[in-house]
Amino acid sequence: MRQINVSLGQRSYPILIGPGLLGRADERLNALPVKRWAVVADETAASLYAGSLGLPVYAFPAGEGSKCLAVYESLCRRMLADGFTRADGIVALGGGVAGDLAGFLAGTILRGVPLVQMPTTLLAQVDSSVGGKTGLDLPEGKNLIGCFYQPSLVLADTDCLGTLPRRQLSSGMAEVIKCGVIGDEEILRHLETAAKPDLPWLVERCCRYKAAVVARDERDGGPRRLLNFGHTFGHAYEAAGGYDAYTHGEAVAAGMMQMLRWQVSHGLGGQALLDRLTPLLERWELPVRLPWDGAADYLARDKKRAGDQVTIAVAQRAGAGRLLTVPLASLLEVE
Repeated sequence: MRQINVSLGQRSYPILIGPGLLGRADERLNALPVKRWAVVADETAASLYAGSLGLPVYAFPAGEGSKCLAVYESLCRRMLADGFTRADGIVALGGGVAGDLAGFLAGTILRGVPLVQMPTTLLAQVDSSVGGKTGLDLPEGKNLIGCFYQPSLVLADTDCLGTLPRRQLSSGMAEVIKCGVIGDEEILRHLETAAKPDLPWLVERCCRYKAAVVARDERDGGPRRLLNFGHTFGHAYEAAGGYDAYTHGEAVAAGMMQMLRWQVSHGLGGQALLDRLTPLLERWELPVRLPWDGAADYLARDKKRAGDQVTIAVAQRAGAGRLLTVPLASLLEVE
Protein backbone atom coordinates (compact mmCIF):
# COMPACT_ATOMS: atom_id res chain seq x y z
CA MET A 1 0.00 0.00 0.00
CA ARG A 2 1.18 3.51 -0.86
CA GLN A 3 0.16 6.64 1.04
CA ILE A 4 0.16 10.22 -0.22
CA ASN A 5 -0.84 13.13 1.97
CA VAL A 6 -2.79 16.12 0.72
CA SER A 7 -1.44 18.93 2.89
CA LEU A 8 -4.19 21.44 3.63
CA GLY A 9 -3.68 22.29 7.28
CA GLN A 10 -6.68 21.18 9.32
CA ARG A 11 -8.29 19.77 6.15
CA SER A 12 -5.34 17.51 5.31
CA TYR A 13 -6.07 13.89 4.46
CA PRO A 14 -4.34 10.75 3.19
CA ILE A 15 -4.73 9.01 -0.17
CA LEU A 16 -4.26 5.26 0.22
CA ILE A 17 -3.46 3.31 -2.95
CA GLY A 18 -3.16 -0.45 -3.28
CA PRO A 19 -4.88 -3.81 -3.83
CA GLY A 20 -7.55 -5.20 -1.50
CA LEU A 21 -8.28 -1.92 0.29
CA LEU A 22 -12.06 -2.17 -0.03
CA GLY A 23 -12.02 -5.44 1.89
CA ARG A 24 -10.23 -3.71 4.77
CA ALA A 25 -12.08 -0.39 4.55
CA ASP A 26 -13.88 -0.90 7.87
CA GLU A 27 -10.57 -0.40 9.71
CA ARG A 28 -10.16 3.04 8.17
CA LEU A 29 -13.79 4.05 8.52
CA ASN A 30 -13.98 3.00 12.17
CA ALA A 31 -10.98 5.20 12.95
CA LEU A 32 -12.89 8.33 11.92
CA PRO A 33 -15.24 10.15 14.34
CA VAL A 34 -18.45 9.16 12.58
CA LYS A 35 -21.43 7.37 14.11
CA ARG A 36 -22.54 5.55 10.97
CA TRP A 37 -21.65 5.59 7.30
CA ALA A 38 -23.92 5.60 4.26
CA VAL A 39 -22.61 4.53 0.85
CA VAL A 40 -23.67 6.59 -2.17
CA ALA A 41 -22.93 4.69 -5.37
CA ASP A 42 -24.26 4.19 -8.85
CA GLU A 43 -26.06 0.90 -9.44
CA THR A 44 -23.09 -0.70 -11.19
CA ALA A 45 -20.56 0.09 -8.47
CA ALA A 46 -23.09 -0.84 -5.78
CA SER A 47 -23.58 -4.30 -7.28
CA LEU A 48 -19.85 -4.91 -7.72
CA TYR A 49 -18.33 -3.50 -4.55
CA ALA A 50 -20.79 -2.35 -1.91
CA GLY A 51 -21.35 -5.81 -0.45
CA SER A 52 -17.80 -5.94 0.90
CA LEU A 53 -18.40 -2.77 2.92
CA GLY A 54 -21.45 -4.03 4.83
CA LEU A 55 -23.00 -0.57 4.98
CA PRO A 56 -26.37 0.84 3.91
CA VAL A 57 -26.30 1.78 0.24
CA TYR A 58 -28.10 4.60 -1.56
CA ALA A 59 -27.84 3.74 -5.23
CA PHE A 60 -28.64 5.86 -8.25
CA PRO A 61 -28.68 5.15 -12.00
CA ALA A 62 -25.25 4.93 -13.60
CA GLY A 63 -24.19 7.66 -16.01
CA GLU A 64 -23.44 11.37 -16.22
CA GLY A 65 -27.16 12.07 -16.39
CA SER A 66 -27.41 11.37 -12.65
CA LYS A 67 -25.29 14.42 -11.82
CA CYS A 68 -28.45 16.50 -11.66
CA LEU A 69 -30.65 18.29 -9.16
CA ALA A 70 -33.39 15.66 -9.31
CA VAL A 71 -31.10 12.79 -8.27
CA TYR A 72 -29.42 14.98 -5.66
CA GLU A 73 -32.78 15.86 -4.12
CA SER A 74 -33.90 12.24 -4.16
CA LEU A 75 -30.77 11.13 -2.32
CA CYS A 76 -31.15 13.89 0.28
CA ARG A 77 -34.75 12.99 0.99
CA ARG A 78 -34.10 9.23 1.14
CA MET A 79 -31.27 9.67 3.61
CA LEU A 80 -33.13 12.14 5.80
CA ALA A 81 -36.15 9.83 5.85
CA ASP A 82 -33.83 7.14 7.22
CA GLY A 83 -32.71 9.40 10.08
CA PHE A 84 -29.38 10.60 8.69
CA THR A 85 -27.80 13.18 11.04
CA ARG A 86 -24.69 15.36 11.29
CA ALA A 87 -23.05 12.61 13.34
CA ASP A 88 -23.07 10.42 10.22
CA GLY A 89 -20.92 10.38 7.09
CA ILE A 90 -21.02 9.57 3.39
CA VAL A 91 -18.84 7.17 1.40
CA ALA A 92 -18.64 8.03 -2.31
CA LEU A 93 -18.17 4.68 -4.07
CA GLY A 94 -17.60 4.45 -7.80
CA GLY A 95 -16.36 6.65 -10.61
CA GLY A 96 -16.28 10.35 -11.24
CA VAL A 97 -20.04 10.76 -11.29
CA ALA A 98 -20.41 9.12 -7.87
CA GLY A 99 -17.57 11.19 -6.45
CA ASP A 100 -18.95 14.48 -7.75
CA LEU A 101 -22.54 13.75 -6.76
CA ALA A 102 -21.84 12.20 -3.36
CA GLY A 103 -19.24 14.86 -2.63
CA PHE A 104 -21.72 17.64 -3.31
CA LEU A 105 -24.29 15.79 -1.21
CA ALA A 106 -21.83 15.49 1.70
CA GLY A 107 -20.87 19.15 1.44
CA THR A 108 -24.44 20.43 1.51
CA ILE A 109 -26.76 18.03 3.36
CA LEU A 110 -27.21 19.34 6.92
CA ARG A 111 -24.58 21.96 5.93
CA GLY A 112 -21.86 19.37 5.68
CA VAL A 113 -21.03 15.88 6.94
CA PRO A 114 -17.80 13.81 6.76
CA LEU A 115 -16.89 12.36 3.37
CA VAL A 116 -14.70 9.46 2.28
CA GLN A 117 -13.92 8.93 -1.39
CA MET A 118 -13.57 5.31 -2.57
CA PRO A 119 -12.90 5.61 -6.32
CA THR A 120 -13.24 2.42 -8.36
CA THR A 121 -12.41 3.68 -11.88
CA LEU A 122 -9.07 4.78 -13.27
CA LEU A 123 -10.42 8.27 -13.98
CA ALA A 124 -11.64 8.70 -10.41
CA GLN A 125 -8.48 7.23 -8.85
CA VAL A 126 -6.05 9.42 -10.77
CA ASP A 127 -8.05 12.62 -10.73
CA SER A 128 -11.61 13.33 -9.61
CA SER A 129 -11.50 11.77 -6.12
CA VAL A 130 -8.61 14.04 -5.06
CA GLY A 131 -8.86 17.76 -4.39
CA GLY A 132 -12.38 18.34 -3.14
CA LYS A 133 -14.14 19.47 -6.30
CA THR A 134 -17.79 18.41 -6.38
CA GLY A 135 -20.47 19.25 -8.87
CA LEU A 136 -23.78 18.82 -10.65
CA ASP A 137 -24.56 19.47 -14.29
CA LEU A 138 -27.26 21.70 -15.70
CA PRO A 139 -28.73 21.77 -19.22
CA GLU A 140 -26.72 24.99 -19.61
CA GLY A 141 -23.39 23.30 -18.94
CA LYS A 142 -21.23 20.86 -16.98
CA ASN A 143 -20.43 21.29 -13.26
CA LEU A 144 -22.15 24.66 -13.05
CA ILE A 145 -23.37 23.83 -9.53
CA GLY A 146 -20.82 22.67 -6.99
CA CYS A 147 -18.56 23.42 -4.08
CA PHE A 148 -15.08 22.67 -2.79
CA TYR A 149 -15.43 20.02 -0.11
CA GLN A 150 -12.44 17.95 0.93
CA PRO A 151 -12.81 14.32 1.98
CA SER A 152 -11.38 12.90 5.20
CA LEU A 153 -9.80 10.03 3.27
CA VAL A 154 -9.34 8.75 -0.28
CA LEU A 155 -9.09 4.97 -0.54
CA ALA A 156 -8.15 3.74 -4.03
CA ASP A 157 -8.34 -0.05 -4.36
CA THR A 158 -6.35 -0.84 -7.49
CA ASP A 159 -7.95 -4.30 -7.74
CA CYS A 160 -11.06 -2.51 -9.01
CA LEU A 161 -9.22 -1.48 -12.16
CA GLY A 162 -9.22 -5.09 -13.32
CA THR A 163 -13.02 -5.06 -13.66
CA LEU A 164 -13.22 -1.99 -15.89
CA PRO A 165 -14.57 -2.27 -19.44
CA ARG A 166 -12.06 -1.15 -22.07
CA ARG A 167 -13.93 2.08 -22.79
CA GLN A 168 -13.88 3.11 -19.11
CA LEU A 169 -10.20 2.24 -18.78
CA SER A 170 -9.46 4.34 -21.86
CA SER A 171 -11.52 7.20 -20.48
CA GLY A 172 -9.36 7.26 -17.36
CA MET A 173 -6.22 7.06 -19.46
CA ALA A 174 -7.09 10.45 -20.94
CA GLU A 175 -6.68 12.03 -17.49
CA VAL A 176 -3.43 10.12 -17.01
CA ILE A 177 -2.11 11.48 -20.30
CA LYS A 178 -3.26 14.98 -19.32
CA CYS A 179 -1.20 14.75 -16.14
CA GLY A 180 1.82 13.75 -18.21
CA VAL A 181 1.34 16.68 -20.55
CA ILE A 182 1.03 19.42 -17.95
CA GLY A 183 3.34 18.26 -15.19
CA ASP A 184 5.04 14.86 -15.35
CA GLU A 185 6.56 13.80 -18.66
CA GLU A 186 7.70 10.49 -17.14
CA ILE A 187 4.07 9.37 -17.32
CA LEU A 188 4.07 9.82 -21.09
CA ARG A 189 7.39 8.00 -21.44
CA HIS A 190 5.99 5.06 -19.48
CA LEU A 191 2.87 4.85 -21.65
CA GLU A 192 4.95 5.10 -24.82
CA THR A 193 7.46 2.39 -23.87
CA ALA A 194 5.79 -0.10 -21.50
CA ALA A 195 4.34 -3.22 -23.08
CA LYS A 196 1.58 -3.05 -20.46
CA PRO A 197 0.95 0.04 -18.33
CA ASP A 198 1.61 -0.25 -14.60
CA LEU A 199 -1.74 1.03 -13.40
CA PRO A 200 -0.93 1.27 -9.66
CA TRP A 201 2.24 3.21 -10.52
CA LEU A 202 0.26 5.56 -12.74
CA VAL A 203 -2.36 6.13 -10.03
CA GLU A 204 0.35 6.98 -7.50
CA ARG A 205 2.23 9.23 -9.92
CA CYS A 206 -0.89 11.18 -10.89
CA CYS A 207 -2.07 11.49 -7.29
CA ARG A 208 1.32 12.78 -6.12
CA TYR A 209 1.26 15.45 -8.78
CA LYS A 210 -2.33 16.48 -8.11
CA ALA A 211 -1.87 16.47 -4.32
CA ALA A 212 1.06 18.86 -4.67
CA VAL A 213 -0.94 21.18 -6.94
CA VAL A 214 -3.98 21.18 -4.65
CA ALA A 215 -1.80 21.89 -1.61
CA ARG A 216 -0.58 25.06 -3.35
CA ASP A 217 -3.98 26.17 -4.62
CA GLU A 218 -6.96 24.47 -2.98
CA ARG A 219 -9.69 26.63 -4.51
CA ASP A 220 -8.59 26.86 -8.13
CA GLY A 221 -7.42 30.45 -8.10
CA GLY A 222 -4.01 29.89 -9.66
CA PRO A 223 -1.81 26.89 -10.56
CA ARG A 224 -4.60 24.36 -9.97
CA ARG A 225 -6.19 25.63 -13.17
CA LEU A 226 -3.46 23.76 -15.04
CA LEU A 227 -5.44 20.60 -14.26
CA ASN A 228 -8.12 21.95 -16.61
CA PHE A 229 -5.94 21.30 -19.67
CA GLY A 230 -8.27 19.87 -22.32
CA HIS A 231 -11.35 20.53 -20.21
CA THR A 232 -12.33 23.93 -21.63
CA PHE A 233 -13.16 22.37 -24.98
CA GLY A 234 -13.85 18.96 -23.42
CA HIS A 235 -16.70 20.13 -21.20
CA ALA A 236 -18.28 21.86 -24.19
CA TYR A 237 -18.13 18.61 -26.18
CA GLU A 238 -19.74 16.72 -23.30
CA ALA A 239 -22.59 19.19 -22.90
CA ALA A 240 -23.22 19.43 -26.64
CA GLY A 241 -23.44 15.64 -26.73
CA GLY A 242 -26.10 15.63 -24.02
CA TYR A 243 -23.64 14.11 -21.51
CA ASP A 244 -24.11 10.65 -22.99
CA ALA A 245 -22.53 10.78 -26.46
CA TYR A 246 -18.96 10.75 -25.08
CA THR A 247 -17.31 9.73 -21.85
CA HIS A 248 -15.53 12.45 -19.89
CA GLY A 249 -12.17 11.04 -20.95
CA GLU A 250 -13.11 10.95 -24.61
CA ALA A 251 -14.17 14.59 -24.45
CA VAL A 252 -10.98 15.56 -22.58
CA ALA A 253 -8.81 13.73 -25.13
CA ALA A 254 -10.39 15.62 -28.00
CA GLY A 255 -10.25 18.79 -25.90
CA MET A 256 -6.50 18.46 -25.37
CA MET A 257 -5.94 18.05 -29.08
CA GLN A 258 -8.20 20.99 -29.91
CA MET A 259 -6.33 23.17 -27.43
CA LEU A 260 -3.02 22.19 -29.02
CA ARG A 261 -4.38 22.96 -32.48
CA TRP A 262 -5.58 26.33 -31.16
CA GLN A 263 -2.12 27.01 -29.74
CA VAL A 264 -0.43 26.22 -33.03
CA SER A 265 -2.84 28.41 -35.00
CA HIS A 266 -2.18 31.31 -32.62
CA GLY A 267 1.60 31.05 -32.70
CA LEU A 268 1.96 29.53 -29.23
CA GLY A 269 3.72 26.33 -30.24
CA GLY A 270 2.77 22.77 -29.41
CA GLN A 271 3.02 21.05 -32.81
CA ALA A 272 5.54 18.47 -31.57
CA LEU A 273 3.29 17.66 -28.62
CA LEU A 274 0.28 17.44 -30.92
CA ASP A 275 2.16 14.93 -33.07
CA ARG A 276 3.29 13.01 -29.99
CA LEU A 277 -0.17 12.65 -28.49
CA THR A 278 -1.91 11.52 -31.66
CA PRO A 279 -0.61 7.90 -31.68
CA LEU A 280 -0.88 7.65 -27.89
CA LEU A 281 -4.55 8.62 -27.86
CA GLU A 282 -5.30 6.41 -30.84
CA ARG A 283 -3.66 3.47 -29.06
CA TRP A 284 -6.24 3.90 -26.30
CA GLU A 285 -9.08 4.37 -28.80
CA LEU A 286 -9.55 7.96 -27.72
CA PRO A 287 -10.72 10.59 -30.21
CA VAL A 288 -8.34 13.25 -31.49
CA ARG A 289 -11.21 15.35 -32.81
CA LEU A 290 -14.95 15.64 -32.10
CA PRO A 291 -17.72 17.57 -33.89
CA TRP A 292 -17.93 21.18 -32.81
CA ASP A 293 -21.58 21.67 -33.79
CA GLY A 294 -23.49 23.12 -30.85
CA ALA A 295 -20.48 23.21 -28.50
CA ALA A 296 -19.78 26.94 -28.87
CA ASP A 297 -22.78 27.92 -26.75
CA TYR A 298 -21.52 25.77 -23.88
CA LEU A 299 -17.98 27.09 -24.18
CA ALA A 300 -19.38 30.59 -23.73
CA ARG A 301 -20.85 29.49 -20.38
CA ASP A 302 -17.65 27.88 -19.10
CA LYS A 303 -17.42 28.44 -15.34
CA LYS A 304 -13.83 29.68 -15.69
CA ARG A 305 -15.00 32.63 -17.78
CA ALA A 306 -14.60 36.10 -16.26
CA GLY A 307 -16.33 38.72 -18.33
CA ASP A 308 -15.06 38.43 -21.90
CA GLN A 309 -11.90 36.63 -20.79
CA VAL A 310 -11.21 33.00 -19.92
CA THR A 311 -8.13 31.44 -18.32
CA ILE A 312 -6.89 28.39 -20.17
CA ALA A 313 -4.15 25.81 -19.65
CA VAL A 314 -1.69 25.36 -22.51
CA ALA A 315 1.42 23.26 -23.01
CA GLN A 316 4.21 23.89 -25.51
CA ARG A 317 6.05 20.74 -24.44
CA ALA A 318 5.36 17.78 -22.17
CA GLY A 319 5.60 18.42 -18.45
CA ALA A 320 5.49 22.21 -18.78
CA GLY A 321 1.91 23.42 -18.69
CA ARG A 322 1.18 27.09 -18.11
CA LEU A 323 -1.81 29.41 -17.82
CA LEU A 324 -2.97 32.11 -20.22
CA THR A 325 -5.89 34.50 -20.04
CA VAL A 326 -7.34 35.10 -23.49
CA PRO A 327 -10.45 36.63 -25.04
CA LEU A 328 -13.26 34.10 -25.10
CA ALA A 329 -13.95 35.03 -28.71
CA SER A 330 -10.55 33.68 -29.76
CA LEU A 331 -11.45 30.20 -28.52
CA LEU A 332 -14.60 30.23 -30.61
CA GLU A 333 -12.45 30.36 -33.75
CA VAL A 334 -12.51 26.60 -34.09
CA GLU A 335 -11.05 25.07 -37.23
